[in-house]
Amino acid sequence: MGALELAELKAIKEENCRLKHMYAELDLITGWQKRSSKKALKPAQKRLIASDISQEAGFSIERACSVLLLSTGVFYYKTVKNDLPVIDMLNELAEEHPTRGFDWYYGNLRNRGLQWNRKRVLRIYRSMDLKLRRKRKRRILKRLKQPLIEAKALNETWSGRRAVWIL
Repeated sequence: MGALELAELKAIKEENCRLKHMYAELDLITGWQKRSSKKALKPAQKRLIASDISQEAGFSIERACSVLLLSTGVFYYKTVKNDLPVIDMLNELAEEHPTRGFDWYYGNLRNRGLQWNRKRVLRIYRSMDLKLRRKRKRRILKRLKQPLIEAKALNETWSGRRAVWIL
């Protein structure tokens, strides 16, 4: 083999290696996309998956976000929500009135002068699982036990069935 043929062979091997690497990376990306696209995911769930991709596959955060079609701004965003006052008030209302629903709780909060957004209160209400009404255990009054009355003649007592008399 000549020098020219050896150079061509080396170039072909490098090209083959590069293509194998691209195929493996593409296969890895499609695998992650299939795992994450089974159901519409929320940004918080996509953040977790993007961090998993970057750790397991060795991708950068930007690359992991592009795989999931997530912007890096959304990945780095930290919420500033402070829902503790709303949670405390909803817990207080749920303790006092466990059989009431969301509309009653929200109306009560508005009557107290708290100007919280309805969507915010509903989101917190649902996250606290208050959407399932807490039912109180109903007490059944004790009745006095009396012995059954024996019928001594026809039509003396009523039992819900017709008495059949065979003579």
